[in-house]
Amino acid sequence: MSVELSSLFTNSDSHGIGMSNFVPTKTYSLFANLLLFFICGNVALDFFSGLFGISSFSQIVRMTFFALLLYIELRLDPKGFCILFLALTLIVIQSVLTQAFSTEGMTAPSLLYDISIGIKLIICFAVFFASKSLIRCNALSINQVKKAISIAAIYVPILYLGSIALGLGASSYWDGSGYKSVFSSLNSINVSMIVLFAYSADAVFIQKKSLWIIPMGLNLISLLLLGTKAGYLFAFFIVMYYLLIPPETRLRNAMIGILVFAGLLLAFNNVTFLNEMLEKVSVRQTYLFENRSLIDYLTSGRTWMLAEATNLFIASNNPLGFLIGNGYYRFHHDLAVSSGYLLTANVRPIEFDWADLFFSYGAFAFICVYAFLFKQLRLSWRTRNEGHFQFIALLGMLAFSCVGGHVFFEAISSVTLGSVLACIYGDSNGR
Repeated sequence: MSVELSSLFTNSDSHGIGMSNFVPTKTYSLFANLLLFFICGNVALDFFSGLFGISSFSQIVRMTFFALLLYIELRLDPKGFCILFLALTLIVIQSVLTQAFSTEGMTAPSLLYDISIGIKLIICFAVFFASKSLIRCNALSINQVKKAISIAAIYVPILYLGSIALGLGASSYWDGSGYKSVFSSLNSINVSMIVLFAYSADAVFIQKKSLWIIPMGLNLISLLLLGTKAGYLFAFFIVMYYLLIPPETRLRNAMIGILVFAGLLLAFNNVTFLNEMLEKVSVRQTYLFENRSLIDYLTSGRTWMLAEATNLFIASNNPLGFLIGNGYYRFHHDLAVSSGYLLTANVRPIEFDWADLFFSYGAFAFICVYAFLFKQLRLSWRTRNEGHFQFIALLGMLAFSCVGGHVFFEAISSVTLGSVLACIYGDSNGR
């Protein structure tokens, strides 16, 4: 389980897996180190921002890193820079035009909100592009990206469970079930914890690192205490995946699975606050399952909001909106008005990423984004022998994106997605 911090960062003599014979300069090694620090500290950034009540701090840091990612691309891959800069420019232009011609008009806060949402969408591609460029010029290795993820897989559950033990933060739901700690977005941290659990499970079941059973167990307990059905379902499928694949280690993995299950029973039966929190989650999920249809249960009752959004889109009678979208802020503000949510929020996301992407940025962006991600999923399937973790993590995020949202348009999960895409690229080029 040991993670050597010295092996995380690069130096001017380090080599990646790219095909270039380029020898990285100290400047590019500095870029790589900053990127690794960003990937590693992604969750911690939001944790400490929430702990001290300075959410603007994490936003400023991410904007700064986004600018750095653009600069890295400008230096190393002008084509990648042009793609990212064009996407950002189009989002800014669309935000200005859609808000300027709306009935409410354009304000500085609404415009900044619109642009910040667009950057959250782009940042996963910026992380991927920058990682790809640094790998190709041998300033970064894919093992270092995985090392950064591995460090997060160790410290995140410790931060989360420690905050519970100290009584920091708040419950996830109004009835006291679940616990989101000091994170502002329950679903965003949920997505990242699912990925970190997948990494720790891969370390135990595939890489055969026995001591990783500790962080795997802590990540699993964290998912259970978050109290979302997605955490439960994805944790179950991830464990089943590693128990059944590959066939040569099924017996060993089955024994580990039994040990983990026994450890969970022991922990929840003997630690009072764990038992109480799990019981509240169980009661909530049982109630929701018994009082909703299966579709409404799986989508947390979001289908009616999708119907509202569809009616709003059709009523606008705007063929151009089908192609290039209606702007994130404008469309979701109108949705908040029509659905009666304006009293609590100026915007109301549908919370299906595919729908929010389509209605906001149009069919063209929708096709480009999902075509790219499914291409990466196919690539990760072909190279799964080199990286089971990447395949199961991307598959999980795509599934979460389709039924629960909060992958593209949340800061924590967007960076996490970019990191997984970088791992897929690294493994596919290292074959």
